[in-house]
Amino acid sequence: MKGKSKNKSGKPKRLLTLFLMAALALSPLSAATPKGAAEKAEAADVTLKNPRIVADDSMIADQKVTWDCVWFGRYPQAEVIPSGVEYTALDESLRREGDVIVSDSVYSALQNASG
Repeated sequence: MKGKSKNKSGKPKRLLTLFLMAALALSPLSAATPKGAAEKAEAADVTLKNPRIVADDSMIADQKVTWDCVWFGRYPQAEVIPSGVEYTALDESLRREGDVIVSDSVYSALQNASG
């Protein structure tokens, strides 16, 4: 009997395509931008929440949407210690060159840094 052979491998691809198209159609295509100067975001001790939407005539969309963010920061790639201090946090056999920086001036600058 001649007829169409059913190719089941095409169905998952079609479903994936439809899912991705729906996701793109439902996602916001542009973010609201302020008409004036951007406000500076400040970190605070708060519980993360869903986005907050407040009416705001200064915005193009006439509303301001605030999302909670988590900032992970930047971390040094080497340990800085003052001279005359023995570094014992990591066994010497495991250390590579550049893992430990011995510098009184850099250590002092880091200790006195704020923010």
